[in-house]
Amino acid sequence: RAENTLGEVSINKETFVTATHLRGTQPKDPDTPGARLFHARSTIGLTVHELSSASDVTEATISYIENNHGQPTLRVLKKLSVVLDVSLSFLGCYDLLPEESIGQRVRKHRLMNGLTIREFATLIGVSEKSVRNWEKDNCVPLSDIQGKLRF
Repeated sequence: RAENTLGEVSINKETFVTATHLRGTQPKDPDTPGARLFHARSTIGLTVHELSSASDVTEATISYIENNHGQPTLRVLKKLSVVLDVSLSFLGCYDLLPEESIGQRVRKHRLMNGLTIREFATLIGVSEKSVRNWEKDNCVPLSDIQGKLRF
């Protein structure tokens, strides 16, 4: 459940699929950042223009995301999640990322915590290059680093 200034809203996959009060055409797949952004925005009754003004994200960028024309940046998702009062992991669909390899777990852990590669590397005391290599599964973090990650 998320609290916002316009009342209580509960956003999850079930309400997304069954919601009938949305304006516009409801996206078919609730598991994209665009569909989740559309749902969160529509649920609290904001227009693209209102969301743009409140979040300092351009209307074009919001429209681009809602129409699934690419993966939004972490910086943009942070701004939108604050205004919409939804988690960053929900909005970015980070909860759906695979966790089959150590590299995938590192990436998911980093994104679920809203950290850029630079922020993550600084936090755990390694180079950005190391983080990139881990996420590409080119190598794995040493065991003492894996202990810091707690995933």
